[in-house]
Amino acid sequence: EQALSLALSGMQSGADAALDAVERIFFYMPLQHAESREVQEESVAACRRLLSEAPQELQESFAEVLDYAERHRSIIERFGRFPHRNRLLGRASTPAEEAWLSEGAR
Repeated sequence: EQALSLALSGMQSGADAALDAVERIFFYMPLQHAESREVQEESVAACRRLLSEAPQELQESFAEVLDYAERHRSIIERFGRFPHRNRLLGRASTPAEEAWLSEGAR
């Protein structure tokens, strides 16, 4: 929660713009781990901006970062949370989450 709060406030203030592209990947990482549809959308948007601004030699790596963000968003869109955290957080899994987890969670 603290890392997410700092990342969001840093983005709102423009502090992330002072970082180089690789540093920004790590700056935005808390967004990818948030169980919020809104924050996941912001994560994907931030990764798209990174990819569009990345130097040619980093395009392939940054495309992978965007793909990772989109996969996180897809899980949140589907379940509203990350099912693989359920056991650790003491949450009951739904039948759909159980099926997804048993299929290898992809």
